[in-house]
Amino acid sequence: MSVMANQSQLGSEQAARSNFDTPAAPSAATVEAFKAVMAKVGVSPDATLVAHKLAPEPIVEAATPTVEPAKVLSNPSAGLTNAEVASARVQWLAAGLDPAAFDTASGAPAPVADERTIEERTFDASPLRPATPAEYHIDLRNRGPQIPVHPALAKTKGETREATIPELARFNADIRGCMASMSMPAGVGAGLAEWASDDAKIYSGLDDVSKQLYNRQQAHDLGKMIGEDKVASAISDAKALLSIFKDTNPKLAKQFSEAGYWNSARVIATLHRQAERMYLRLEMSTKRGGTK
Repeated sequence: MSVMANQSQLGSEQAARSNFDTPAAPSAATVEAFKAVMAKVGVSPDATLVAHKLAPEPIVEAATPTVEPAKVLSNPSAGLTNAEVASARVQWLAAGLDPAAFDTASGAPAPVADERTIEERTFDASPLRPATPAEYHIDLRNRGPQIPVHPALAKTKGETREATIPELARFNADIRGCMASMSMPAGVGAGLAEWASDDAKIYSGLDDVSKQLYNRQQAHDLGKMIGEDKVASAISDAKALLSIFKDTNPKLAKQFSEAGYWNSARVIATLHRQAERMYLRLEMSTKRGGTK
């Protein structure tokens, strides 16, 4: 037998095996007979037919709630869902009626136009925008607050201890809230929190005389950083910014102040620059007659 003949015979065998393994699709008459049997026993044949690809999968459309506009307008607080109010609004518009009249009567909030200038929008979308507390990624390893030891247990006057895990978690939330109250950008606020924590640890270990010398040295260093002529205004800016934090959390603001969180030159300079950013943002608003 030739090679060509062998290949032809092999192809025929494979085709026959394929036909044996894959049964032919039932005829239309068989499908209809199956439907009739299922109908007699009260069972829907659809699932079986779909599973065997003998019928297309049904298309299920979500029901659209239909609410008459009059129902919304007669009782806006009737507890309708947003979808129901939206349905009524579509019918209202289809009738050619004024959409503003529907929104006013139904109590729907009127859209607020964004009146910010391009300059304002650019600033608000930049990394310098105010961050939320969750956006401050602060590394608090070895930066936890020093907790005063109870006088009855303290070996020395003013002795402190490391914060426990729950106390550190609370401190983390507190200092994030502090940064957010001063509208700190995410990166700047995180860095400031870490600097302030490090500086407070140093400050808390000093005696009263050493603290006075520390404050004088920081004022001198601040002059070297930003210029002697700007020291007074920088300190004033820092105090103004911290007063915002004080208004939101007076107790915590007092604790931070007494612990020396805001005394170092680098912290004061950072607060000063943040105040300048806030002045700049306010100036953008006042240029267009805004107040924010």
